Amino acid sequence: APNSEYDAAMLLYSGEQDVVFDHNTVDAGGSVAMYDAPAIVLGSSGVSLASLRDNVFMSFADTRGGFAGHAIIDSGASEGSVSGPRIAKADYNAWDNPLAASTAHYLPGLVAGTAGAHDVAKDPSFTGPVPEVPYQIDEGAVWLRELGVSQVLGHYRALYTPKAGSPLIDAGDPADG
Repeated sequence: APNSEYDAAMLLYSGEQDVVFDHNTVDAGGSVAMYDAPAIVLGSSGVSLASLRDNVFMSFADTRGGFAGHAIIDSGASEGSVSGPRIAKADYNAWDNPLAASTAHYLPGLVAGTAGAHDVAKDPSFTGPVPEVPYQIDEGAVWLRELGVSQVLGHYRALYTPKAGSPLIDAGDPADG
């Protein structure tokens, strides 16, 4: 059911420094979940990311009040404003959030330099029916060790593989090879 009681999908709040968040897919569940908190919140001025690259942020709804800037990548509500950049590099990310038309990708001032110069903002065109809500993995089989972690990861890898013609193909950071 829709839930708006979260502060973030990932909340960094206690002085974490130079965190790297690269090569991930964050699917917030679209109209089924109506997830309306940011994907990542840097909750205090002592928190920083060294890199935020090559990620997909999809199916978010417009962020609710209580955050500094109402962005998918945001700072903590207690800050009021960003005193200086805390993300060294944020680029080559993909965004597909039709339910978040009023929500910025990055909070202004949070990223050093130009944020998202090479970002893609369109349907990533994955092979599987995503978001998969409710998920199709039998949780009991996982707990009983009848279904291994590699099988669970394989299931989601198959769902989130870009199809031929996807805007994500060859759109990642060329520094990664």
